[in-house]
Amino acid sequence: MKTFTKILSLLLAVMMLLCLVACDKPAAGENKKEETVVGKWEGTLNGDVLETALGAAELGLDMDLDISVSLFFELGEDGAVKMIFDEAGMKKFTEEIALLTLEAMAEGFGMTVEEILSGMEMTKEEYMAAAVEGLDQEALESAGTYTIDGDKLTITDT
Repeated sequence: MKTFTKILSLLLAVMMLLCLVACDKPAAGENKKEETVVGKWEGTLNGDVLETALGAAELGLDMDLDISVSLFFELGEDGAVKMIFDEAGMKKFTEEIALLTLEAMAEGFGMTVEEILSGMEMTKEEYMAAAVEGLDQEALESAGTYTIDGDKLTITDT
């Protein structure tokens, strides 16, 4: 269970590092009002982004994650940011990772998934339930700070 929490924490940290916002520049002689990032923002992380964040290609893994996770940001004037993951999307992501982990264990030990589960004295349903058990509000929310440097927004988890 701690492994899944660590994976989720690592994923959150990596995804925060990947969050960039590009701003367009006004044409020569054109006045542009001051823009701000303060407020509420929403983004979507698809399976490809999540696989990249986990370093799947570098590990030689073909994860083929068919999921989408919504991520909500609340950016304050003081540089504080609150990030909230969509619970349903994170649950599906956690279940997919748990299943991939189970399949990798079976392959690594030269066993079937059923044999691994039998050795753990668990059904597949119990294994999946245990995987998402730690997915509480603390795992779905994170706070940090943000900085803007030119057209780059950098979010740091605190």
